[in-house]
Amino acid sequence: MELSLTCDVAKTFSLAAQQNAYSLFKSIVLRAGEADPGAASSVAREIRVTLTTVPEIIAPETWLIDRLESAQSTKLQERPLKPDYSMLAGLTEEQLVTIRLSCRYLDQQGQEQRLQDEFETRVLPAD
Repeated sequence: MELSLTCDVAKTFSLAAQQNAYSLFKSIVLRAGEADPGAASSVAREIRVTLTTVPEIIAPETWLIDRLESAQSTKLQERPLKPDYSMLAGLTEEQLVTIRLSCRYLDQQGQEQRLQDEFETRVLPAD
């Protein structure tokens, strides 16, 4: 069983959007794949999903999930982001930002597994 991440991210983001509580993410969903036909349900345990950006315009954020069984999904809890206000205020032109979601978990056999997905957004200058 493998896990996958789906992220519905805004196409653009700005200091004004952050100050007006417009979210950068509409949702982040973690999904567990189907178990092999005829096999018992699989479980992923000790799941850690970490969000980072390149360049770092938002402080890293981590979600911990105890377990996810095959064919289950969970929407990660919405949290207030911690942006680098000085960087956002200092932008003079649009900047492409990569949002990286990394996931580490233990599979059914206790082996550590990793996955990573990247999304892009454009950060607009304050003025």
